[in-house]
Formats: sequence, structure tokens, C-alpha cells
Amino acid sequence: MEKSIKSFILLLFLISIFNACKKENQTIPPSAIPPVVTNVQPKNPMPGDVVTITGTGFGATTTDVKVTIGTQVITISSVTNTEIKFTLPAGITAGDIAVAIKNIIATNTDPQKATITPIIPIPTAATIISINPTSGKAGDVVSILGTGFSTIAADNVVKFNGTASTVTGSVTSVLTVTVPAGVTTGVVTVSVKGAAVITGPTFTVNATTGGTGSTSIPYIKVTAGTATLSKIATAPSEIGAMAIDQKNNVLYYTDHAGLLYKLKLDGSAPTVLTTDTRIIGVSNIGVDAAGNVVVLAANGALDADVYKIDAANNAITKIATKVNLGGGNYPLAIDTQGGIWNGYGQKLNTTTNTFDRNSTFPYGSFTNTVYQGDIVYVDDARASSNTDVGFYKYDLVTKTGVATDFTLKTLFKQDNPALGGSTQNLDTQSRYALDNTENFYAIYPQQGDATTFYTDYYTIRKTKNGAAGVNSLIIKFYTPYNAPTYTPPRLNSGILFKADAIGNLYMKANGTDIIKIVQ
Repeated sequence: MEKSIKSFILLLFLISIFNACKKENQTIPPSAIPPVVTNVQPKNPMPGDVVTITGTGFGATTTDVKVTIGTQVITISSVTNTEIKFTLPAGITAGDIAVAIKNIIATNTDPQKATITPIIPIPTAATIISINPTSGKAGDVVSILGTGFSTIAADNVVKFNGTASTVTGSVTSVLTVTVPAGVTTGVVTVSVKGAAVITGPTFTVNATTGGTGSTSIPYIKVTAGTATLSKIATAPSEIGAMAIDQKNNVLYYTDHAGLLYKLKLDGSAPTVLTTDTRIIGVSNIGVDAAGNVVVLAANGALDADVYKIDAANNAITKIATKVNLGGGNYPLAIDTQGGIWNGYGQKLNTTTNTFDRNSTFPYGSFTNTVYQGDIVYVDDARASSNTDVGFYKYDLVTKTGVATDFTLKTLFKQDNPALGGSTQNLDTQSRYALDNTENFYAIYPQQGDATTFYTDYYTIRKTKNGAAGVNSLIIKFYTPYNAPTYTPPRLNSGILFKADAIGNLYMKANGTDIIKIVQ
């Protein structure tokens, strides 16, 4: 019995030793390390600024992290074990910042603590350079040129003599607005994002302005449509080239002597752009994205020097010397990379002083191209029979193009059933223009007959790529050959036809006149 008791005690002793050894060999999980915030920068951020929280124990999963400023929960953009980042949203008010990782609140050891006090940016006052037109009626569209506008239409408050208007389009330099009902004559004002109200020119209410199908020009007779025609300038001699800077609302044109004129489209009188003797005999004009003017100035019978005139200070830079224009003198397009194009896919090579033909340019015509940035709309005759003219959007930089869903025939067949038929091919005098939303305008001349004393008829229609050829009539008018002091375009350098940013149209008439067409 005594022996059994001793054996039992020995067994218990051995078991206790075994269990002790087993416990010593087990791994004990460490206690969780609490998160710690050591710094927050910046502490006075502006909306849109990135705020960085530095510390330890943050983990790597954004859904585990909760950041608040006061009671306002903040959306995290990124997290590492030692850094949390977020972008301060608008509308956040001052408050203490707090961080929690998996609901464990971080200790804040930042010596400056972590109170976030957002800085509310003070809006920069805009400026008004001009308005166009300067007169009109309720419902008319007015373009306001200036600086500092918001690209968000609702941020811009525009009033006509105290009556708020609707802003339908906004970029930093141009606001497109509708004249409000009940408008009275007075100044136009703009306030951007609650900044100080700035005062612009006076807008004169004229119930007969715009959309009346009227004209005060003695040699033009309106027969259809609702646009209004008015003469805004007369050159000393026949106008030879025209271009519009849609960004700054300026029209440039030349006279027969090759002088270059600048006409602000705000009712101002034209002025000579430069008296530099190098800028003479100008045969072609283009405008780049910055508003700089590019001209071809004569240097020999078929040659021209290429100059750029700075829009801000009129400084002149020669780009190329004695460029041969034997391949033709066509509308200039300046792409966003500064490339200068002169019809038929020809790009200026400033090393060789030549316009090099773009071998990838797939179209047969480039004579009536209109463009925005890198995109040109090209007219191209359909087959050798010249039974229709199609239009293509072509990118000068990527050298790719696609056909539009309208042609000259779809636009004007309703006005001239013989268009494109065997008895009357397409008139090469047609011209085209684009506004800054790619509305496409075309003017089509139809020669008259003996019964109307060889009257020339002109029809202007508007469409847009993607509208399946649906178009609207802007105006139809005629210019009798026997009108006083009238010189028909067919006897001089042809029709010149341009559009400003909001779709006001401008054409050369009677040789020396510039006509404005307001829809």
C-alpha cells in the first residue's frame, strides 16, 4: 500500500513537470499595438489640398480607418502603416482631427495637437472685356468676353441692369448668356462664386434687334428666315482675306492693298493691326489657340513670308521666308502644337520653308476647311461627276478622319432641286463655318436667271454632325446685279464666310463690306 502511494505521488510530479515544460514552449500572442498620431500637415488647408497624417499602427486597409474633423467624417484616399492621406473637401469647418483604426482611437502626440482650420479661398474678381452684341431684346444670346469666369455655369451670376440672366455656357474667358425677360437698358454685371460684382458695358434694349429677318443694307433683300443682317465695317478697297479669333471675339481682314485690320466684335471701329512694313500684301490670315495672328505676306509673285503677330503686344516674329505658294493659297489652320497648315493637307516646314503635302491626307479638297483646335472640317467632292460634296472631321495631329452625317446636297436640295444634277453641278462658291460648339453653317449661292435680272440668291443653313442631316434655315436673301453700287462676289475674290464663338456669322459683301448675320 505504501508503495502504491509513492508511485501515485511520483506520477503526479512527472505530470506537473511535463505541463510546465509544455507551457514554456507555447507562443503567447503579443498585445495589439495602439495607433499613434505624431503629426498632421497642413493644419490650415484649403479645399482640394492633400492632408497627410503621420504616425504608427495605421495598417494598410482604408476600410479599417476612420478619420473625422469634429463630427465630419472624411473620405480616405490612401493609407500605409505610417501614413494616412485625404483630400480636404469643400464645406468642411474647423475641428479637431481624430483617427481610429478598427475602432481603436489613436493617441495624438502631435505637439501642436491636430486642430484643422480650413482656409476659405477668396474668389478672384473676374474682368469684363466686352459684350457682343451690345444691343438686343429678351431671349437674344449675348457673349461676355473677359477673364476669371468659372467653368461651372451656376457659379457665374450675370445681370442685365439688375435683372438676372441664364448662363448657358461658360469657360474661363467667355460666358454665353440669354437676355432675360423684362430687361431694361443698363450695364451688364458679373459676380463669380460670390466675389465682388464687376460692371461691364451697357446693353441697350432694342426690340427690333435680332431674329427679325430684316436688313438695312440697300443691296440685300431678305426673302426667308429670321436672321438680321447689318453692315459693321467697310474696307478702303476690296477685302481679300478674313479670319475670326473666337476666343477674344476679334475679326481680322485685309484690303486690296494687303493691309491688315483688326475689328473687335463689340461695336468698335476697325483699326490697322500693325504698320510694320513687312506686313504688307497679306494674302491669308489664321489665328492660333492663344489668339496670335499668323499671316502670309507677299514676297514675290508666288511666294510669301510667314509671320506671327503676338495678340498681346503686336510683336512680330518671322516664321518662314519666301515660301512657295504654287500649290495654292487656302484657308490657314494652326493646330494646338503650333503647326501651320495651308490647304490640301500641306503643313509648313520651317526648315525648308515649304508647305509639305501630308501624304496621309485622304481628301481631294481642302479649300473650304474650317477648324477648331486640331480638328478640321474638310469638304470633299463625291466622285468625278461632282454630284455632291461630303464633309469629314479630320484630326491634323493624329491624321485620322471620319465622315459626317450630312452633305451639301442634304443641306440645300430643298432650296435647289437641281443641285448635283446633270444640268447643274455644285457651285464651288459655297463656304462653311463653325462656332465653338461645332454647329456647322453653310452658305450656298444659286445663280439667278434672266427673268430676275441675273439675281444671285444666297441661302444659309445650320446643322451639326450627329443630327443625321437635320438642318434649319437661317436666312435666304438676294443681291440684284442692278442694285446701287453693288459688286457681286462672283466678279471678285468670292465669298468670305466666318462664325464667332456663339454663332453670329460674318460675310464679305459688295467687295468692301463686312455683314453681320445675327440668328
